[in-house]
Amino acid sequence: MAFAARLREELARVVPQRRCCQQAELMAIVSLDGRPADGRLMVQAANAAVARKIYTLGKRVSSGGVRVNRDPRSRRGRYLVELERPAGASEEGAGEGDPFGDGLPTSVPRRDCCRRAYVRAVIMSRGSLADPEKGYHLEVALDTDAQANDLRGVLEQYGVRTGLVRRKGKPVVYLKDADDIAEVLRLTGGHGSLLAFEDFRVLKEMRNQINRLVNAEAANVEKAVSAAMRQLDDIRLIAEQVGLSSLPPSLAEVARLRLEHPDATLADLGQLVRPPLTKSAVNHRMRRLTALAAQLRRSSSADSGN
Repeated sequence: MAFAARLREELARVVPQRRCCQQAELMAIVSLDGRPADGRLMVQAANAAVARKIYTLGKRVSSGGVRVNRDPRSRRGRYLVELERPAGASEEGAGEGDPFGDGLPTSVPRRDCCRRAYVRAVIMSRGSLADPEKGYHLEVALDTDAQANDLRGVLEQYGVRTGLVRRKGKPVVYLKDADDIAEVLRLTGGHGSLLAFEDFRVLKEMRNQINRLVNAEAANVEKAVSAAMRQLDDIRLIAEQVGLSSLPPSLAEVARLRLEHPDATLADLGQLVRPPLTKSAVNHRMRRLTALAAQLRRSSSADSGN
């Protein structure tokens, strides 16, 4: 199952205990996916789990009848949840939190617990979370600018940064930062998805760290090999023009060891010297050999010029 589908299934199983939160969540779902029809509200559900949640919320919030049917117009197996107006209720008499208000509900809840329920409903109904292995991306496709502004305003209160784009003329609220996505999963109660998301984050960071270490090691090896090749060229030049025997014993010893061990590191060469030398001491002697080779090259250039 895709990561987005798993998240939707999980959020569909989260039913708030407080009646105010149940009302807030049902109102948000109805505002996004509901339509009035002859004194009823027809609410489209993406799958059976979402349909069951709408049914449960409808039963707990409203005294009217609730029915679930397959959506005959859908090719994706969607459901229609029918919420009947309670007997004796009217649009004018509908109270706050009643899904049968004047038209479809649009207000954002005031209480913190209800705002979380609101965000959960919006993410469940319209959200899509990319597989974190492919990248960090959570988006919510909405119908109106008012819906987008409401969602962004609520998320901003929780410190969540969002962006806005348009797709086919409609607003899409999106999140790209992993910390922001994790905060939304926490707010909505998607704890299983949050744990899976964090597992991917840790694994990805470990991979990136390993890659950085491997790349750094490869760069160091390449640098060491290049330096060793230059040292070999310098020592061979010295051997050809003045002979290694003309060098001070300390330099001659290091030069011969480099010729005998072209792949050895400076630290390894230091262990072959008797008595052993530090890497810094070997490097100092190599620099003296390099300076001597440079002097010989300049002399050769001057002689050839004459």
